[in-house]
Amino acid sequence: MFTILKEKLPSKYEKVSASEAKERLSEGLRWVDLFHEVGPYVRGALEGDVSAVGKFWASLSHKFLKTNYVYFYFIDDLTGEPAISKNNDR
Repeated sequence: MFTILKEKLPSKYEKVSASEAKERLSEGLRWVDLFHEVGPYVRGALEGDVSAVGKFWASLSHKFLKTNYVYFYFIDDLTGEPAISKNNDR
């Protein structure tokens, strides 16, 4: 599993308001709609296809993102937590 965020993960989990949670859910559902398109690019990048990274970004940037930077995190399937190394500054 993976997640794509517009902001870095906070160092600690923060509680959010109900309206912010609804906004995050709505945005998450828009990402889910794109998974069928971007999933193969993620797989390609993991398998060493360097061009897959450009294809991934191109498919997202003109359809969804209004920013030039996103944060991509792998999620541990067993814990549901982000898989972040100890050397990663998040």
